[in-house]
Amino acid sequence: MRLLEQHYDSLFGESLPRAEFGKTVLCADITAAATDFFMSNVHDHWDVRQQLGSVLAAAPVSWYEMVVPTHLRTETGVQRLLPADLAPNQVRFGYHWTQTALTPALAACVLAEDPLPALVAVFTGAVFTGPSAERKQALDQWRRSGVAVTTVAYCNFVTTSPGNPLTSGLFGLYLDRNGQPLPELMAAAVPPFLAVVLGGQSFSALYPLFYALSALNTGQAYLQVAPTAPGVSQPLPFTELVLRTPHVPVTYPN
Repeated sequence: MRLLEQHYDSLFGESLPRAEFGKTVLCADITAAATDFFMSNVHDHWDVRQQLGSVLAAAPVSWYEMVVPTHLRTETGVQRLLPADLAPNQVRFGYHWTQTALTPALAACVLAEDPLPALVAVFTGAVFTGPSAERKQALDQWRRSGVAVTTVAYCNFVTTSPGNPLTSGLFGLYLDRNGQPLPELMAAAVPPFLAVVLGGQSFSALYPLFYALSALNTGQAYLQVAPTAPGVSQPLPFTELVLRTPHVPVTYPN
């Protein structure tokens, strides 16, 4: 059963009845892209502006989820990503993505006022302590570069695994006119447990999603209607991402 179908009431139950979900939210399984992301490259660090394209979604509100692969490719070969005692399909990531286009007047103010950290704090109830010196330096660099921010996006990142409760964090991003994020200005509020899982690199949780959205926007992938998951009495209208040229090997080492 997919993460969203298992935890729908916790995630959307109070605000969006199941019957209305498909009319409001684009919903996609991006497992194929996630597997390709982990298995087809050896990058320890991704430059999302140099290595990926637009991450704009096709709809203002969308849900993406993936099964975390058991293995990943590294410079020394294919290694286990998940503990050996976890069976495939046991760990899932979900991404509730919303994006809002900015008017020219608002876009002109964004890098001057930088409202994103305070907005993320308001949404999550976190305490906003003001921008760091590194953030101020990044803001100055983006201002000098003449970048135009045209979209504000929020991603509620959700993960679940056996023995662990549903865990979530919120990421806020500025996107430029090309639909690419300004990574140094990402704002995040994640619980300590999730921060530990992500190894202090919280932004990396979004990389599989960015990889999938970039593939869709560059025509390297497309969406098709997904089969109904077994054992689901009220199936949600999922599509699934299909890569035009998948690179993932068929078998994995133990």
